[in-house]
This record gives sequence, C-alpha cells and structure tokens, in this order.
Amino acid sequence: TASPVMRAWPVSGNDDTIAVAAGFEGCYATGDSFKDAVEIRDIETNLRRTITRDEMVALAPWLGLSGGQDGISGLAFSDSCRLLFILVHDSTLPQTATESDVVLRYNTWDNTLQVFAQLDLFDRDDMWPYLAAVHHAGRLYVGTTANGIAVYQASANDVAGALLGMQA
Repeated sequence: TASPVMRAWPVSGNDDTIAVAAGFEGCYATGDSFKDAVEIRDIETNLRRTITRDEMVALAPWLGLSGGQDGISGLAFSDSCRLLFILVHDSTLPQTATESDVVLRYNTWDNTLQVFAQLDLFDRDDMWPYLAAVHHAGRLYVGTTANGIAVYQASANDVAGALLGMQA
C-alpha cells in the first residue's frame, strides 16, 4: 500500500508561507512575503532558481515591496512545470494605472520572468491576503478579494494575460 513519505523541505528563510507543486512534473515552489522571494526546487529538493524582490520591482517599479506583509500572495504552476505564475500584491497605487498588483509569469524552460497581468488582488482594507491561483487547461484562475475570480487565457505561448472574464 502507498503512504506519504514525510521529510523536511529546505527553504532559505523561516517565513515561507506559500507552496505549490506542478501536477505532472517534479518541481515545487515556495513564496516568502517578507523576503519577497520565490524559490523553485526539483523533486530532490535541489534549488533550481530564486526569483528576488529586485527582479519583481524591475518589472513593476511601482511596487513598494517593504519586506513586510505585502509581496507574494499566491503561486500556481502549470502541470508540466513550464510556467509558474506569481501573485504579488502591494498597497501602493501606481501613477499610471489603477491596478496596483501583478501576476508575474516565469518560464522555467527559458528562464524568463515578465508581467503577465496587472489587477487588484485585494481590497485596500484587507490585511495580508493569501489568495488562490490555479492553472488548468490553458487558463489561469486568480482569486481576488476585490472582484472575485479573474480568468485569464494562459497557454504556453501566452506571454500576456488576456482577461476572459470575472466570476463572482
């Protein structure tokens, strides 16, 4: 009979609060909202990549990630481990748009990180929102406390999220 195998999972800090695994491929990611970092590991727990605060802010310069409760609030892998979607929230409003939060898209095959979508993930009064995201059949479902569930077209070659609709 099969049973779970329990073992310690290495992380570089003690504030890692979000974890995700790919459905068919052996890769995992953890998000740390205090360090504003994501660690991607293989099935043997070897560190494959760290995405840092500096990389996130370079893509979305309005993010005022402070090392506090803002930052990483959700992760979603595609089943194949090719794509990792990273929800990043911040209470700072950008000067060029009304949405202050982003979904980043990291492609593990070619090591590219980019802004996939810009949206409001939470109401401004919410404290430390941990939100859900899931990738399924070429679509990314992003839970928000502001507007419900945002559904994006997110197949392997979609580098920018086309919003398909909101579900309450």
